[in-house]
Amino acid sequence: MRKSNFILIAIVILFVLSCERTVSKQSQDILITKTFPTITPKQESISEVPNDLVQQLIRDINTNENKFRLSDVDLEILNKHLKYELHDLNNEGVAEFFIYIEHSDWCGAGSNCSYWIYQQTKAGYKLLLEDKVLRVKDTFTNGYRDLLSETKMGLCKDANNLVANNLYITPYKYDGKKYQEQKEQIECREFTSKTKN
Repeated sequence: MRKSNFILIAIVILFVLSCERTVSKQSQDILITKTFPTITPKQESISEVPNDLVQQLIRDINTNENKFRLSDVDLEILNKHLKYELHDLNNEGVAEFFIYIEHSDWCGAGSNCSYWIYQQTKAGYKLLLEDKVLRVKDTFTNGYRDLLSETKMGLCKDANNLVANNLYITPYKYDGKKYQEQKEQIECREFTSKTKN
């Protein structure tokens, strides 16, 4: 009798452990495929970035004209320093990921970090734009928020001459398919600690 009770208890314990693993695995799968709501932008760590998005970022970085490939050191930096912000660019209730790697190897001395903006689609994550230090504006074009790239530069040229300690501002607008640089609106603006859109 004791032996049968012991076997029954062992079976129940194994069943419970099996259920916990299944629930844990399902929770991980949900994290990877879940839709992220619109929230106040904030910096987060890689642990909250869906794995399939991280893999897409790596593929996109490795796909370039110069045949650059991420080294093991690059991947370690990415793993430790990947950050993101969430911004709903088209007011559909699903936020886009603004991903960047906050590390001097990727940002340089001027904190000019590269940003990659991804939109979640049924087919996976679509890269909307890549540029330096991307910021969201309050204005819209074709249903999407306008964007600015703000690059800190030692020198850039304003209307009159070369000036030091400035931001090189590149505006982007959505043309219905993708974000396009607005070359005629690029400007050199005096750098202050808080830049307004």
